[in-house]
Amino acid sequence: AAKRVTSSFLGIVGSLQTLKEGFPSSMVLPDVLERALKDAIGNEDSAPSPLEQVSNTYASIAGGAQPKDRLSLCRTILKLKYKKAGGGRGVQWERSLFQCSKWGSLSLLAIELGHENVGEEANKFLEDLFDEASDSVEACPAESLVFLFDCIAIATKAGVAERDNKISMKGIVDSMFAVLDACVASDAMYILDEICSTLFNTEMLLAEAGSLKANPKAPTPIRDALRRLRAMAGTQRPHILRIPLSKICAGWLGSKEEMGLPALLYREDILELLGYKEDFQEASSVKGTTQEYQLALSQNIPKGTDDQSVARAFVLCF
Repeated sequence: AAKRVTSSFLGIVGSLQTLKEGFPSSMVLPDVLERALKDAIGNEDSAPSPLEQVSNTYASIAGGAQPKDRLSLCRTILKLKYKKAGGGRGVQWERSLFQCSKWGSLSLLAIELGHENVGEEANKFLEDLFDEASDSVEACPAESLVFLFDCIAIATKAGVAERDNKISMKGIVDSMFAVLDACVASDAMYILDEICSTLFNTEMLLAEAGSLKANPKAPTPIRDALRRLRAMAGTQRPHILRIPLSKICAGWLGSKEEMGLPALLYREDILELLGYKEDFQEASSVKGTTQEYQLALSQNIPKGTDDQSVARAFVLCF
């Protein structure tokens, strides 16, 4: 029942998003949702229940409503805890819907804060968001983990590890992999792609190399993440390895001034990957590969490359 209710609610939210995209100049839907958002927030004298607050806020924001004070609303939503009206533990579908709406709302609201870089208060909120999301992985229903992951990724890209000594890159990587391990299968490839985009870029690779240069005993969580994905892929699931390699090979190139410098830390890994060859698989048995993805591969990998060596081809292109 919990999964069915959550799926139905996400269907309604998806319909609102479709209406917003289909009628971008319409003022009717935004006006309605602005009023709905105002009612969802309430006031001290007539605040709705936490479940009503987060579900109505998520639907309103997804449909295009713009809060007057985004940061204040973010903090309000983050502090909310599920509480059944009249006391008691409540029912599973209510708790599931609450988690889905809470993290869905925060993922839509916080992304603007991450882009705007609006100052110390916003940065402090993003640090709190990361802490709360990391602590909630086990309690969050599997179908809502994708929204929780988005919050972790937003905070990471905004540089929380650089500002808060209590948040380590290892903690970020562990939180991301915890979500990947617990999510539903339909969300796994999206989460894997976001993990790789967040971690395996030139800026992150250079930062870890600089840390290791300053302290030869410093941890290397990003390099460990690549090795963890290699072990996860093995030779039976090469589609898992193609995503991190497509990202990190671009990251290894670096800028014109530092061409190839980010790859120095990965010399042993590159040598091992040059000898990597996935097991032969029938096309119908390979999961996670779409027609568009195959087209992208055909456009970027040299002609004549063995279909069984796509992962190695990324390294050869680098």
